[in-house]
Amino acid sequence: MKKIASLIIAAAFMLVGFAALGGITAAADSSVPSGYAPNDFLKLRAFLETMDANGVKNGEKLCSEFGTEYDSDDPETWGNVEEHDGVYGEVLWLTGDDGLRHAEWIFFGYLDLFGELDLSGFDHLKYVNISANRITAVDLEGASAIESFVCDENPIGFINWNNTAENVSIKLSAENGYVNTYYEWKEDFANFPCAWRAKAWNEGDARFIGWYDADGNCISSEQEYEICETWAGEDNAGAPADVQLDLTARFESTVQPTEEPTAAPVEPTTAPAEPTAAPAEPTAAPAEPTAAPAVPTVAPTDAPKPPNTGMVALSAVGILAAATGVIVGVRAAKKNRA
Repeated sequence: MKKIASLIIAAAFMLVGFAALGGITAAADSSVPSGYAPNDFLKLRAFLETMDANGVKNGEKLCSEFGTEYDSDDPETWGNVEEHDGVYGEVLWLTGDDGLRHAEWIFFGYLDLFGELDLSGFDHLKYVNISANRITAVDLEGASAIESFVCDENPIGFINWNNTAENVSIKLSAENGYVNTYYEWKEDFANFPCAWRAKAWNEGDARFIGWYDADGNCISSEQEYEICETWAGEDNAGAPADVQLDLTARFESTVQPTEEPTAAPVEPTTAPAEPTAAPAEPTAAPAEPTAAPAVPTVAPTDAPKPPNTGMVALSAVGILAAATGVIVGVRAAKKNRA
């Protein structure tokens, strides 16, 4: 009975888990509008939701060309979607044999779009133009139906194009620069040449060295490299096949590095000499005075006394009186003689 109960409990947990997983899957699928291929819709929406340094989404830039409001959940707002009229701001959809709408045309040129563009698994995609943007990487893994692909004037560091159906594998990368590519082929024109070129460029002063293969061999010193020969005419008509390339465009800086000092500064051979001894301390305290300073033995002279004006006046009066008496006595004596 215990074993049966354990089995019942385990089965119940499994049912709950499957129900939860189904709910998650349903929630993910519900974000894709009805009738659209999930791979194409979700990857294009991820790119359109990418924001630049100013916080502006690629989808907003795309819709601004037509004065429409961008809605990330509604592909009908992703540019001009009615028919291709040569404008650089549209996604056109094609209903495939599976009854789903797949991206057939992507024209994102000259819109200042930013980020990495993942077009892997777009097996109905035929025409792509993403020129003059700020796209940094492109993945075309499994995009086997492409007839035209143009990506000039982008700071792309890596392009991956892998078409297993035709045994085509192209990987382009750059060191200190960028890679772009141009591919054109029309299956409805037997004599229309196939053009497939790789372009190397950069915005700075770096000098192009060459295209190098995976083994490090330089296979071309031309910045625009012809990836494959022309397919044309009755004997050689058709899309390219059996192409395996892994190329790196290398650049070197032309800016001269600043010269480093020829030698390190000479270090002192010895450390500064330390004092041989501490400064000498005083041998004894300063001598104290043996006695108090001598007091002068001579008293200072008395200050002069002011003159006694009363006594002088009396002396003068006495002298005057005496003189008067003498004069009187002389006069009396002269009278007597007479």
